[in-house]
Amino acid sequence: MFKVVSAFFLSLVASVALANESADVNYAEKISAAYQNRDVEKATRLLTEWADSGNPRALYNLASNYERGIGVQQDPVKAFNLMKKAAMGGYAKAYINLSAYYFSGFGTPVNLDSALDWRAKSASEGNIESIQLLAYSFFTGSGLTKTINKPQAIEWLKSGAALNDNFSIYCMGMLHYLGEGGYVKDYEKAKTYWDTLGEESATVYLSMLEEGFRNGTLGLDKDTARAEYWSKVQKRQLSKIEQKMGSDKVYPAGYFQTYQNELKIISDMLPQI
Repeated sequence: MFKVVSAFFLSLVASVALANESADVNYAEKISAAYQNRDVEKATRLLTEWADSGNPRALYNLASNYERGIGVQQDPVKAFNLMKKAAMGGYAKAYINLSAYYFSGFGTPVNLDSALDWRAKSASEGNIESIQLLAYSFFTGSGLTKTINKPQAIEWLKSGAALNDNFSIYCMGMLHYLGEGGYVKDYEKAKTYWDTLGEESATVYLSMLEEGFRNGTLGLDKDTARAEYWSKVQKRQLSKIEQKMGSDKVYPAGYFQTYQNELKIISDMLPQI
């Protein structure tokens, strides 16, 4: 008897889950169609209905609309309340936005502890942007935290490197190269990290290595042989990009702006590393 009842309830739960999933798909399709037809009023009405059902994705999108005033009157407090519900419902994108709301005081009093907690939750689920931000904040004592915490920063960099994040890989290499963070100064160990730099954004960090060793800047000692090595690695990476994108687009889109941005971030972190 118990097994029969258990099977019945499991079947019922599965049926409800499928029904909810079907309803969510239906809402999403109708809202998308309304936006495509430039019927913002209908899209907003449907999105509000969907959010009222408690769907975290709908809550997130409606919160974003109240944040920017799309289809509704801009309302920071409503945006915050909806975004918090979306985050509490486990919608990962909402973690970042809620953190930003707490950090900036958008719709709620400034609360750096809560901002940090939600960013950490995002980072713990593998969000690279959050991992990078936390590493930077703990290294420099700026942003989400006013306290320098090098061990905590390094733990986040390890997480990022394990996820093949080029920023984290580069910084882990610098820690070994400089002999900081409890590591012995070891170029070969640093090189094992830097040799794994991959994908298009790798060219930014390979440029830094080539420039740093050639000029004795960016925390690196002047070493022509090492500069030449990293120059060759960069050229190989660019060759791969050329094969993928065409010779007229050797550098990835936004490469030079990204280079300047990353250069500033790394320069800010170096004194603390």
